[in-house]
Amino acid sequence: IEEEQWEDAIASFDKALSLKPKYPIANLEKGKALLTIGQLYEAEETLRATDPENLSNKKLAADILNLLGIISLREDELDEAVKEFEKAIEYQPTASSYLGLAEALVRRETDLDDAIKYVDQAINMRPDPSMYTRLYSMKGRAYLIKGDHEMANECFLESLSYNDNFVLSYFYLGVSYEKTGDIALAKGAFTKAIELNPDYDDAYDALERLNNEYPDINPEAVR
Repeated sequence: IEEEQWEDAIASFDKALSLKPKYPIANLEKGKALLTIGQLYEAEETLRATDPENLSNKKLAADILNLLGIISLREDELDEAVKEFEKAIEYQPTASSYLGLAEALVRRETDLDDAIKYVDQAINMRPDPSMYTRLYSMKGRAYLIKGDHEMANECFLESLSYNDNFVLSYFYLGVSYEKTGDIALAKGAFTKAIELNPDYDDAYDALERLNNEYPDINPEAVR
């Protein structure tokens, strides 16, 4: 959907809210649309207007809190994201809210065992297959921070078995291989990440550094 179409949808939700100000479903859909086109402040304002923790419809409240958690992640407000995802899970657990909570903990680099547990809970809910790539990649990142490179690599490769073009899994696989001294595989992983996203500066910088430090080692494909 083009941005113009999202803006038309937002205008429709505004009209609905002008006729019925206390219409949290319209706030939810408007918030989704605003989030989609990157208007984070407006999306958050729209969603918070529903006062989700006082809604009688707990599923709707969970959906709103889950979106607020996603916004907090994008704004790097990790403590706030943890609170919002935890409350969403309290009202109605979903794979999305478990993944969001795991991401907040991984990025905060705290409670990593809990992050792994939340990913496993999401997987056990048998979500849409498109989620498995991100779930296993997030689990791998938790293991990577813990220093368990064998489990991290296993998770990243599992992630790539669902989507062979997931850039983040290649990048973090490269980080893990470098930490264990597998320079050829690290170069291969960073090279693949750059092939998939030529603007990925972190991968480019990592590969350039390895090429300078180990000029005689050629990249080795990781898959």
